[in-house]
Amino acid sequence: MCAVIQATSGEHLTEQEMGSFCEQSLPRYKRPRQIIFAQVPRGSTGKIEKPKLREKYCKETDVSLFALLEKRQAINRPVRIGVIGAGTFSSAFFKPGQTVPGMKVMCIADLDREKAKRACIAAGGRGRCRDGHSPSGINEGAARGKVMVTDSADHLIKADLEVMVEATGVTEAGTYHAWTALENGKHVVMANVETDVLLGPILKKKADEKGLVYSMAYGDQPGIICEMVDWARTIGLEVVCAGKGTRYQPEYRYSTPETVWKYFGFTEEQVSTGHFNARCTTPFWTAPNHP
Repeated sequence: MCAVIQATSGEHLTEQEMGSFCEQSLPRYKRPRQIIFAQVPRGSTGKIEKPKLREKYCKETDVSLFALLEKRQAINRPVRIGVIGAGTFSSAFFKPGQTVPGMKVMCIADLDREKAKRACIAAGGRGRCRDGHSPSGINEGAARGKVMVTDSADHLIKADLEVMVEATGVTEAGTYHAWTALENGKHVVMANVETDVLLGPILKKKADEKGLVYSMAYGDQPGIICEMVDWARTIGLEVVCAGKGTRYQPEYRYSTPETVWKYFGFTEEQVSTGHFNARCTTPFWTAPNHP
């Protein structure tokens, strides 16, 4: 949706001023994604000629995520992504991140470099993982089609990528990574709910000031909850409460890192593979601790 605005003679408006006005005055689903200042075409009776406006300014756009990614692939300009944290969430993302058209995981950063390598290899990156010891090294390796691995989040953030995915699950680290990424002109996808609960509004404000995107992860539980709230409001419902998106039983609140896996139904054999983090998972199962 776009808005074409013709200012009154002698008046001067900015896109930022109009954006703020729309944000304060319109529900989210009615806010224009694009604001254009131009002469509004009118007929002989003074009536606005909307078909001409649509033809000139509001071309039909794809709303399919896959179609948008295909367009990036067609012009050989995939979304360049860096992921910080090589845990369960990141491991699940790496494989589609390497195979979906229009999207390219350039680099994985983790304090445990070998863990990052194992995650990359498990996702089908065997033979493509390379060490990156500097931002330029990461850029050069990625240009050759490699997935770079580093133990320095700063090197990843300063490399030539567009989007930083924060998935460490550590509040302090997530804060530093997100803030630094925004300072360096990178969009941020926050898969670290611990950080978002504490500082999400502040990080969102900073992203807006920088003209960048700060977002939850599409498909992750917090992102799905936000999507459901938006959908409900869009069809005219009043949302009075939103929260935990998984099943819940009263005994779950007593779960600890030592007992959490039995509630998931995971076997000792599954847990022994080493791809599970009980400390990070427990707060999502114990409702009183859940953000």
